[in-house]
Amino acid sequence: MKKLLGIVVLGLLWCNVGFALTQQQFIDQNLKGRKLDQIEGVWMATSGRVYGFYKSGSQYLNVVITTGRLFRSGETIGSLTKGAENVFYGTEIVGLGNSTCNGTVTYNIFGNSLQVRQSCSGKGSGTFTDQRLWDNWHMER
Repeated sequence: MKKLLGIVVLGLLWCNVGFALTQQQFIDQNLKGRKLDQIEGVWMATSGRVYGFYKSGSQYLNVVITTGRLFRSGETIGSLTKGAENVFYGTEIVGLGNSTCNGTVTYNIFGNSLQVRQSCSGKGSGTFTDQRLWDNWHMER
């Protein structure tokens, strides 16, 4: 019985490690080989969390790349709509302190900087600036 329990625990640990998403995997799976919209690419939050946006249909999905306190690698946490050339808005799972909530977000792009405004009804809001890590969209066009 102890051996079986040990095998199950090791299997679960292997599964958690096996599904981690790397930056290169995200790029290869979602961004390579096509013209990208301005928000698409890999970004780093002020907290150090790395995430990426890619277009799926008419929506832009926000996928966590690095694992953190509140989010798992590979987890899709938001969906945005393009409002203007450099403005995107939608819903997202927002991290507030040690918890999360379903909130609204607006992203304004200024070159390789991304101004993020998040709000959770009755729980708070915040504004911060993230930086582009991959595709340097503004510099290459």
